[in-house]
Amino acid sequence: MVVAKDTKALTHKELTHKELTQGSLGKHVVAEFLGCNVARLEEVSFLKKHAAKACELAGATVLSIHGHKFYPQGATAIVLLAESHLSIHTWPEYGYAAVDVYTCGPALAPEKAVEYLAERLEAEKQAVMVITRGRHICTEDGAIRFLPQTLACGTISNAESAPAAVAPRTASGNGYRVKRCCCKEG
Repeated sequence: MVVAKDTKALTHKELTHKELTQGSLGKHVVAEFLGCNVARLEEVSFLKKHAAKACELAGATVLSIHGHKFYPQGATAIVLLAESHLSIHTWPEYGYAAVDVYTCGPALAPEKAVEYLAERLEAEKQAVMVITRGRHICTEDGAIRFLPQTLACGTISNAESAPAAVAPRTASGNGYRVKRCCCKEG
């Protein structure tokens, strides 16, 4: 594995008009793994090694890798990327891992990182949510207008408008209870 040195992140002023018209500034994948291999959830070195490999598979540039073992149980591994981060937090007593992968740039595939980690942790069940960050349009005069964020089937909007209502209905899938919104597409 190659860890990058002296990588300079782009500031918003350095982004080109073309990059800004692509529609978003990043992708955030949040995953929950259940029924994981309990021994693997305790091994900081295992978590660090496979977190770094997952980042490489996603096409990201690893800057640094950190891990910590908690007592009596649990561990965390964090990978700092030139494009953002990946984190794994474990609760071995529940066979559970929380995985968070945030990447900037259209060429990256954070979903591949999540798939890889689910396999390595031997997750029996998983729930994955993909959030598009910094959704925007670039107007003809070059101004950037950020759009309300759609998350699953609910809506997160700016402070000027109220969030969409989420119906109390639920749908079962893979042992999870998932709230669905009342919109026709949901």
